[in-house]
Amino acid sequence: MVSSLLALHRRWSVLWWCVGVVSLLAAAPPAGSVAGFGDVADGQYYTEAVQWSADNDIAGTDGNCFAPGTVVTRGEASVHMWNMQGNPAAPAHSFDDITVGGQDAAVSWMLHNEITTGTSPTEFSPDTALTRAHLVTFLWRLAGEPSAPAHSFNDVQAPWQQGSVSWAADREITTGTSPTTFSPDTALTRAHLVTFLYRYQNQPTVTIDPSSPHCGTFRSVSAGVQHSCGVKTDNTITCWGDSWRGQTDAPDGEFTTVSAGRQHSCGVKTDNTVTCWGDSWLGEADAPDGEFKSVSAGRNHSCGVKTDNTVTCWGSRKQVDAPDGEFKSVSAGSKHSCGVRTDNTIACWGAWVR
Repeated sequence: MVSSLLALHRRWSVLWWCVGVVSLLAAAPPAGSVAGFGDVADGQYYTEAVQWSADNDIAGTDGNCFAPGTVVTRGEASVHMWNMQGNPAAPAHSFDDITVGGQDAAVSWMLHNEITTGTSPTEFSPDTALTRAHLVTFLWRLAGEPSAPAHSFNDVQAPWQQGSVSWAADREITTGTSPTTFSPDTALTRAHLVTFLYRYQNQPTVTIDPSSPHCGTFRSVSAGVQHSCGVKTDNTITCWGDSWRGQTDAPDGEFTTVSAGRQHSCGVKTDNTVTCWGDSWLGEADAPDGEFKSVSAGRNHSCGVKTDNTVTCWGSRKQVDAPDGEFKSVSAGSKHSCGVRTDNTIACWGAWVR
């Protein structure tokens, strides 16, 4: 009898150790993210440039996202170039369309140094996307408009682009988008911008920060058995951890809340509908129609509080018989569920409830 109990104890110890390891793995940030940002992977063409930017506060962002694929505007690029130069002072500009206070000094510096004269005598067009040709021209003017051998691109036609593109190609600030094309009118992303600036500065040596925090800030988080999900401040959902059944493949859209279960997840959208994803062998991810206030994903079933305060459950047939009445909240467990009624009493139902 004693040996049987010891064996059972050892099995439970091993099980809980495994659960602990899996929990750590599920809580870990995405693998391969570096430079202090959760969306910058190691080994990319822009990785060292982002690290340089972070080290020197060139093109920082609030939070843990660098947003490498986001298009840069003329106003933003002015600030980043101004940061690269050490924030020099300059007489005030005369444009009437600069509404972001942080751009005033940068645009003034750009104008004073004739890096750009704006898009008209009174407009800078700060919200217009910056193109590849614009940035290399800005950098060329910053460098003093040095001469360089003629470029070999067949899509650079504008007279004002010739000197700057030739210089950028010669300096290897960019080698074009192919051996024969430069794509001058293509909008620049943040990854492109910091890479061009980094190369302009002769690619100083950097030490890549191996840290990889999650990208973005969150309103709420839910930890499941082997995965986790969170609602970000932009109302989108991000999940991480084990995704054998697709439980971390969160759908697009805006959500108010999310719940991570065993091998599935559910969330309430901003239109009060429920969406679930992941394993649905017993129907646990087959969310019903209707409007909901909250949702809870359990092992093989899910439950939600509807906008009329009633509870609806779906999935394994042994756990879906929610009682009548009005509820404030509900929680789906492994084989049973419990809810708090509007009179603050608790009701539970499902298998093995006593």
